[in-house]
Amino acid sequence: MRHAAEAASHVTRLRELVYKTTGIKMPPSKWSMVESRLRRRSAALGMDSVEDYLRFVFDDGGLDREMPHIIERITTNKTDFFREPEHFRILAERVIPEFRLSGRRGLKLWSAAASVGAEAWSAAMVLAEAGREKPIDFAILGTDISRACSRRAAALCTLPPNSTRCHTR
Repeated sequence: MRHAAEAASHVTRLRELVYKTTGIKMPPSKWSMVESRLRRRSAALGMDSVEDYLRFVFDDGGLDREMPHIIERITTNKTDFFREPEHFRILAERVIPEFRLSGRRGLKLWSAAASVGAEAWSAAMVLAEAGREKPIDFAILGTDISRACSRRAAALCTLPPNSTRCHTR
């Protein structure tokens, strides 16, 4: 019984830690997905189970080293061009016209949880299309908590000189 209580405590601690650190909720309905993703990490470290892995993380001092790996495994990293069509319709039909009426000079957008950036590039396409007749000065910041996604986005962002600037960090 002690073993089951310890495992449940570790799962609760993991859920709380992930939410506090990233804002990502891991309800019980998602635990089997999370467990399968963590199982690969525990196997890579030569551990027999996710329970052993969580014991290492929470009881044996592995948290600092493992937190980046945990984040990489629990993030979804889903991206598609024009993934949420309604967002881009609102950008084109409401945000851009209101921006033009405001008289402001530059429009800045932030694409949070951008994965490798398809949504940010989609917003850029909408803005470029809207700026064909009257150019719009805009900047888009795409960020993601996943370091692997950020690296892939930076690698994808290779544009010819004198075209569009692409800044990644």
